[in-house]
Amino acid sequence: MAICVRQLIEQTELFAGNRIAFVANNNMSTANTTSLTTIANLYDVLTIALDEFFGAKNTKLVVKEYRGSHGGHVLFRPIGLEIMTRVIARLT
Repeated sequence: MAICVRQLIEQTELFAGNRIAFVANNNMSTANTTSLTTIANLYDVLTIALDEFFGAKNTKLVVKEYRGSHGGHVLFRPIGLEIMTRVIARLT
C-alpha cells in the first residue's frame, strides 16, 4: 500500500504538490488550508478500504466472496466504489 500511496502522490495530479501533507503523524493542523489529509492518513484509508484484496495472493477468491449473484459488497462493484468515494468527498 505504501508503494500505491507514493505513486498516487508522485505520478498523478490528484494528490500532487501540497494536496497531501507530509507530516510525522496523522494529525492535520488547522493552519493547513491546502492539503486534503496527511500521507499516513491516505495510507490508512486505502488500507481500510482495500486491505483484504491487496493482501491476498489469490485475488479471485476475495473478489468471488464479495462480488457475485448474491449482490456482494458495495466496494467491489464499480458504481458502489464511485458512490462511496463521492459520499466521502461530500462529507469531508
